[in-house]
Amino acid sequence: MSNQGLGPELRFGQRPRRSLYADDLPEDDERVAGLFNAAWYEVARGSWADAEETLARLLALAPDDGEALVLLAKVHVARGRLAHALEALDSARDVGWPVDPNLREAIVSRVGYDPQAELADDATPSVPAPGVKDAVAARQRSFHLRQDNEQLQQRIAQLEREIRRWIFATMGVCVTATGIVTWALVPPVPRPDLPPARQAVASVLDSSGMGLLRTVPAPQSPLATLADRVVPGIRTALTAHNDDGVVIANGELADYRERQAIEAIWLELPEVRRVDWSGVTVTSRIVGGRVQVQPGDTLSGLAFRYYGDPGLAQTIAKANEITAKGLRPGQFLAIPPAP
Repeated sequence: MSNQGLGPELRFGQRPRRSLYADDLPEDDERVAGLFNAAWYEVARGSWADAEETLARLLALAPDDGEALVLLAKVHVARGRLAHALEALDSARDVGWPVDPNLREAIVSRVGYDPQAELADDATPSVPAPGVKDAVAARQRSFHLRQDNEQLQQRIAQLEREIRRWIFATMGVCVTATGIVTWALVPPVPRPDLPPARQAVASVLDSSGMGLLRTVPAPQSPLATLADRVVPGIRTALTAHNDDGVVIANGELADYRERQAIEAIWLELPEVRRVDWSGVTVTSRIVGGRVQVQPGDTLSGLAFRYYGDPGLAQTIAKANEITAKGLRPGQFLAIPPAP
């Protein structure tokens, strides 16, 4: 049977790949494209039986290939199987391939054509077309399920990031709250090794509103802070400021050895020329004390430490009834107030 009158709708050309859901079966893409090109070549040669066999193999791999179904319809028309040609066109339309209605009418309007009689009398097997809708629907469901799965994976990753941020934020709040409660309830550690004046601190009302009194060090100048590096704790009892190259110090010191060490570090500063100690009281000169002799100690050295005057060594010697040669490491000496 001739295929005249079918119009330009049955014009075909080679193609690199099929278009619908091609990404679902990447390894079959090349096979489908190769089979279609082979079938097109066989149609051009008029090898209708070979073309039908090739298209059968193609549609087994890609039952939703609309262009191949339309090409199969041409093969059926050429072989006189108009009923099967109509089935192929209907299947192509079902999978979304644009089929011209005039093409179907051209097949139906053939003189003496009876589709039911042809189907009853045709004993030659043809390419099966059933199940195309189900195949397309299954592939669409698979495609959408993969999209939903990717969205769920992204949502899970986002929730995990939010959970980690929430955990870190909660830990930070807990640590901060623990620090505040501890600071409010635990009293400051006393320093019995420091003189009373050095333990003086400013009392302030706790900002938490609980009415608890806390003690914090009073603000000090950079000079006092520098002195605190040499004599720890001294900034609570000593203040100082630079007045045109002269450091004016005020407060208390435990002994003259501390004064000597602090003065040495201040004089290292390029902006300091000398130190005025007139406003500083050295408590060891007034109250004396008790000391354990260390290796290298001498009576004159102890006199400078406690009195600021090595010439008062005899005051310590008379108070303890010893001589310079009788000084031994480990023994305790009473240091009387300066005369």
